[in-house]
Amino acid sequence: MVCQKIENYLITSTYKKSRCRRRAQPIRLEDLSEVITDLESEMDRSQIEKVFDILSQNYPLFSEHDNEWMSNGVNSTPFKNSVSVTLSTMTHTKRVIRAAVELFSEVSTPHELEQLTDEHLREIFKPVAHYSRKKITLKEMCRQQIEKQGGKVPQFRE
Repeated sequence: MVCQKIENYLITSTYKKSRCRRRAQPIRLEDLSEVITDLESEMDRSQIEKVFDILSQNYPLFSEHDNEWMSNGVNSTPFKNSVSVTLSTMTHTKRVIRAAVELFSEVSTPHELEQLTDEHLREIFKPVAHYSRKKITLKEMCRQQIEKQGGKVPQFRE
């Protein structure tokens, strides 16, 4: 009964439809807090951990180093995050990360990105879909950040 509850939760929350294909999304143990709370009335903590150990052999658990965005640092600052998200439109993650890592080895602020030549940006963004349009968009985004926020990227949506 208890294993069935946990397994049902894992199945319903780890499989989400994506535009391209149906694939399993890793789940964090912290995401299961409500299930654990329900189960604590039926089992003690060691039994719950044993059940999770058994189930984790069949279901992927999320780890910080599994996230390519975090392990490559492309979302470590608000600026890097906004640039990476802009590059990610209609593009596979691996290509975005390749372009973003190359870009962030040269720039770390909107001022620096705006200073790069169009030809150089085009070369960096080539792995990304619609790279010419994204180059224009990013330059405009940086120009607006410099004019309206003094070159600082807001940390919160307003």
